Amino acid sequence: WYQRRVRVSDRDPILPHDSDSDLAADDTELGVIANPNVNGTDLPTENGEKPLEEWELNRVYDTIGVGWAQVIFWIISFLIAYSDYAELTLIALIIPYLRCEWDLTEEFEATITITIFLIYAISALIFGKVSDIYGRKRVMSITIVILIITAIGAALATNKYLFLFWRSIAGACIGANFATVVVYSTEFSPASHKSIGPLIALMGSYVSMFLVNVVGFLTINQLGWRWVIIIITIPCIPAWILLMVMPETPRYLCVSGKEKEALKAVVSTQSTGISCFVE
Repeated sequence: WYQRRVRVSDRDPILPHDSDSDLAADDTELGVIANPNVNGTDLPTENGEKPLEEWELNRVYDTIGVGWAQVIFWIISFLIAYSDYAELTLIALIIPYLRCEWDLTEEFEATITITIFLIYAISALIFGKVSDIYGRKRVMSITIVILIITAIGAALATNKYLFLFWRSIAGACIGANFATVVVYSTEFSPASHKSIGPLIALMGSYVSMFLVNVVGFLTINQLGWRWVIIIITIPCIPAWILLMVMPETPRYLCVSGKEKEALKAVVSTQSTGISCFVE
């Protein structure tokens, strides 16, 4: 994908070729331009055109359209956004119970809230770059597992310092998910549907604010705040399972120089079959 750029009209198909010799034979007809910088990720542009990988992937996904894969990505976005904002909303719900159980001072209550949100903000800035290096799927799959572990750790905490420790790690995971989940869903969507992923993630955050309070109202007095933390974290499990069956984003793979894996990712998420793509 890095080596060539094809200039054809929208009505002309971009067909796969069995070998480089076949493609070379059609270079004149299809208008293929060889790219001399095949090993770099900062590809040159010609006449204001987009970089090669962005141009081709946008063309492919505009051709494929929306299918089951995009729906799964949007579900993942919803579940992860729900879980992240539920973890943040949860603090306000259980603080009164922590105050009674551990005799928290107002200063320590403020420390819990400030620490979590500060680490959340720093993590969101850092993990955006980390996901560019190691991949969106890898970062989210790890942070979701850690988020589940931190929920169990906080539920089993025996003092306020352990609780603060586990919640701080959870804040880092929430920030990492915030920086990657929307990117993950939009990179698989055609241009006409790229706004749906962020919109669904935003809906997940609003729904979580409502459901956390409903769950707390129904269960916290009967089961206690420890079980509420576990219940709130349950949506992380289906999010992780769905994430495991989906591929890494082709855009990340293409920028990383893994063109064959990027093509496999495109093929595995096609909705109606790829009628045209660049080999």
